[in-house]
Amino acid sequence: MTPKKSLFFLLSLILLLIMPLQIASAQNLEALSDYSIKLAISPSRIEEGPSAHSIGYLYVLSKSGIPITSSRDVSITLSSDDPLIASVPEKIILKANEEYASFDVTTGTLTGNAVITATLDSKTTFQEIQVGNTETHLPDDLILELNIPTNEMHVNSKMPFSVYLKTSDGYVIRAPFDIDVNLEYEKSLAIPNSDMLTIKKGEYYAWGTLETNEKVGNTFLRAIQT
Repeated sequence: MTPKKSLFFLLSLILLLIMPLQIASAQNLEALSDYSIKLAISPSRIEEGPSAHSIGYLYVLSKSGIPITSSRDVSITLSSDDPLIASVPEKIILKANEEYASFDVTTGTLTGNAVITATLDSKTTFQEIQVGNTETHLPDDLILELNIPTNEMHVNSKMPFSVYLKTSDGYVIRAPFDIDVNLEYEKSLAIPNSDMLTIKKGEYYAWGTLETNEKVGNTFLRAIQT
């Protein structure tokens, strides 16, 4: 079996994500102490070389882990423990009534690991990312991964998601050729911005956006390479 045929077969695995949809109202974070923040950088391994990658997201979560919105703009501080590997903006703004703030991770001149930290008042969260990949062959255990920062969404909201390739031990690799990923979903509750994403040759991931409507219930997003 050639490497390409092996990849084709393994990527036929189906990934299912169940998301309960909920109604929400904006919160005054100054008066709300029982909340947390979540930093989501996906994928957490990116290619080396100076470049900006739009892969960073920050959420405010209720005590039950559900994303909440703020009634006013909120400033969040970001930092990297090694900007020569990966740097981030010093501050980002979570705008009023929006569920997340996005930011770029900019790779530098070095390869290795860097820890990105986000702080909102006394709340702190962090995530380690890896820059650089020396993978030169196609692993036998390659699978397709679908990632969304949280599995709970509000009605009339949008959420980014990504698809990428990884091995069974979590090692993310570049696509050896263009890989088309078909998306299946329950259109009465949520719709992605495209029915198909393409992980381009030499890249680690492809991005999409899932948008919910006014209905409440459970829905799914399924990614499959046929």
